[in-house]
Amino acid sequence: MADQVPPAAAEAECSVIEGLFQMERRVARQVSAALAEADATVDEWRLLRLLGDGVPRQMGEIARSLCMPDASVTRLVSGLAERSFVYRRQSESDRRRASVHLSRQGAACREQLDAIVTTHQDALLHSPEWASALVDMRRLLADEALHSGRPELRPEPTA
Repeated sequence: MADQVPPAAAEAECSVIEGLFQMERRVARQVSAALAEADATVDEWRLLRLLGDGVPRQMGEIARSLCMPDASVTRLVSGLAERSFVYRRQSESDRRRASVHLSRQGAACREQLDAIVTTHQDALLHSPEWASALVDMRRLLADEALHSGRPELRPEPTA
């Protein structure tokens, strides 16, 4: 029973976790609303960003990267393909597999959506409430990286 967390510490951890969930939901609602004005969803933007490096992706890889079920990714890709933002190319070695590629229209749309999200992010970062939360998150990530031995969790230094 040595690894039991004292009630006060457990309550503090839960309040941090609850706070993070609330922040995530609030940001998601705000970004969703901003992207909706451009007739896009957060998931569409995330997929276009994923493909933005020019590397075609298999459907399973997309599902893992976006943390989405395969069926949802299939619907997402189909919707973007209908709008000519992505296209599928069948594998020559295995006709059952297809890779997803970003089209020129998709790249242009991604740039537009990136600009919308960046504007929203800049507004958040300049808000005192969010600036304080960002400092807290960076501290938590640094603590987690220190205690877990995972240097990839360490936040990048800010200017």
